[in-house]
Amino acid sequence: MDRLRLIKEKLTWSVVVAALFYLGAAVILMAVLVPSRNQVAELGNRIEQLARQEEELNAIVAQKANLEAEVVEARMRLTALGEDIPSQYDFPRVQDVLASLSEYYGLTMNSSDHVPMQAKPGDVEGVIPLTLTLQGDGMLLSYVKHMQESLPTLRLKEVIVTYIGEGQFELRLAADLHVLILEHAALSHWIVPLLDSTHEVYLSARSFGLSFNTVAKFLDERVQVLGVVVTEEEGRVLLSKDGTRSWYRAGDRLDEAVVSSVVSNGVWLNVDGVQLKLEVGS
Repeated sequence: MDRLRLIKEKLTWSVVVAALFYLGAAVILMAVLVPSRNQVAELGNRIEQLARQEEELNAIVAQKANLEAEVVEARMRLTALGEDIPSQYDFPRVQDVLASLSEYYGLTMNSSDHVPMQAKPGDVEGVIPLTLTLQGDGMLLSYVKHMQESLPTLRLKEVIVTYIGEGQFELRLAADLHVLILEHAALSHWIVPLLDSTHEVYLSARSFGLSFNTVAKFLDERVQVLGVVVTEEEGRVLLSKDGTRSWYRAGDRLDEAVVSSVVSNGVWLNVDGVQLKLEVGS
């Protein structure tokens, strides 16, 4: 009780005010220091992040020379690739190449058609379907091989080869030409291929047999054996072709056929490599 009375006696208004002042200062100091510590921690984390980013940027900068070299190499590859790939603006020149190639191999181009390219905004590649019909000798497959090497983005869809007789073939070809879609023709780097070599892939008529239309000319009574004369020296045969009578001996030509030999009851004809016998009265 004595101590409590002593404290009350010493507790004056000035002491209370001073105590309240110091208490408020302490509260204010705590209110200021605590957020500052949090901000310091956040700033420390941010500094660490920036330091890591700086290291990454330094690593990229160190690779700058290599990256620039790769960019140059990539551009060179694109340019070289563009020299082999025509654009939509180059299609007329592609048609000229196909026509020149047919002349180069002594072939006749009977038809050349294509479907206009359909492209959407933003497309970088397009397809032009085309069809060709050619006629010529056994070099037709040489044309196809040379065409593929000259136009590597030409994708064959169908190739039909028909033997039409007398060493002549017909080629029907369907393909898709893949082209680059460019904004301007001046952006094309395509180089027209040179026709300075021959790719020989020769067709043999024996691989195809004989067309029925050719054989039919000699089996539908257009050619008839009217008589045969065989002596020790030679044999001769009297044939009627479309109503016209003529004598033939071995080696004589009759349209697509050549007389191989005359026998007692008829004649053997070599019809474009196929032996066909016609007998008297047939």
